[in-house]
Amino acid sequence: MNILRLIVAEFIGMFIDDEFLAIAVLVVVGIAAALTYAFHATAFIVGTVLLLGCIAVLVASAVRGIRRG
Repeated sequence: MNILRLIVAEFIGMFIDDEFLAIAVLVVVGIAAALTYAFHATAFIVGTVLLLGCIAVLVASAVRGIRRG
């Protein structure tokens, strides 16, 4: 049973190692979804928001990691 718990913990840890990164990406996707459904934005605008938002989140996460380490 301990082996199964360890495997599940490692599997979850692969995807949720950095809580800030996971939550920030979900926020970016939520903003893109809101633009799509509430404001009927074009695919180009939504794609641009996703691209720039994810790049910004990645840079912010890297800066946080550098400051911590």
